[in-house]
Amino acid sequence: MKAHHSFLHWPRAVASLGLLALGLSAPALAAPCRDIATVQQSANADQNTAMGGHVTQHIYGMTPPAGSSQLGKTLFEARGKYDAAWRQYQYISNPIACSGNAPFQVVSLTALGMGNLGAYSCTQADVQGRCTKWDSYMAKEISFGFILRNGQWIVNTIYPVALN
Repeated sequence: MKAHHSFLHWPRAVASLGLLALGLSAPALAAPCRDIATVQQSANADQNTAMGGHVTQHIYGMTPPAGSSQLGKTLFEARGKYDAAWRQYQYISNPIACSGNAPFQVVSLTALGMGNLGAYSCTQADVQGRCTKWDSYMAKEISFGFILRNGQWIVNTIYPVALN
């Protein structure tokens, strides 16, 4: 009889453990942003604006999205430096997970395995919002921002952090 009594409580115990396990594993279900296919696609600066991001607002020599400007923004000196920063982000040990509204992560150049990174702080822009005058500086960190747009996670922005 005692075994039978334990057996009656077994389904409730398993259900409780199952709920506990679900509660503990729910945060782990959010994938690292960098691993999501639409994020990878939107990290291509040529496709980012059409997908709803604004990385071109932070890359010298590229035209920012309509209605925006590089004026007052920090910029990668060139497209290749932006591409290098994104490539190196693939290897960091603690990438942010895509959950919530707009996950954002600031990563040091050291953590990215990058040396010096020249950057611009834009002080003047043309009518299309492209930077025409700037102050140069050496960035120490890069910001990575992601957002849910039209039901898909994308890269919203990536830029060198301004020096204080």
